[in-house]
Amino acid sequence: MKRRWIAIIILFIGLFTISCFTIYVIGNHSESEKKSIILLKSIEDRDAKSFRALVKDELNIMRYFSSSFGVRGKNYAIELEKENIPENLRFPVFGEAEIDLTLTLNNLEICEKEIYATELDGYISMNIDSVSAYAEEIAQILGQGVSIDNKPTIIKRKNGFILVCADVDNIQDNTALFIYGLVAVFVQIDGTDYLYAIIDYRP
Repeated sequence: MKRRWIAIIILFIGLFTISCFTIYVIGNHSESEKKSIILLKSIEDRDAKSFRALVKDELNIMRYFSSSFGVRGKNYAIELEKENIPENLRFPVFGEAEIDLTLTLNNLEICEKEIYATELDGYISMNIDSVSAYAEEIAQILGQGVSIDNKPTIIKRKNGFILVCADVDNIQDNTALFIYGLVAVFVQIDGTDYLYAIIDYRP
């Protein structure tokens, strides 16, 4: 009996230590970094509940082919109600390969990478008239921001921020012409940054 109580006490101390450590780590990040960490971990773990918590009402899911290299498919966009986001975070695309956010990040060791951040003047558009126009507008922001290949990078704007987990290259006239990976767009609504769009950039 005595050994059992000792084991319980050790387990309790261990859980308390982990909890405090987690709170301490999160507490030393900015709000944009906290939300970026939650997003990346929810994708890595296919945790739809945590993922949905970052969305206000709707989420725009897009795929955009940024160059003439590689095997091209169709540019794609869909607006989903928060409650209709798939449990496995795999978004079907009719006649094309599905958009699987976890596969996009499968080579990222998220817990071992620092999130880099920079700031750029200007605003993030919420006007999505077409996939091409919006994806190219975001590519212009990426071309001006500091991007570190395969490492999460935050580009802060006046009304939100962009999380870049992608290989960004071939920058001409401040526009990234080659992007391969995931770009998440957070916009400020009623004083809070919400996940507004995710773009699956392909070469």
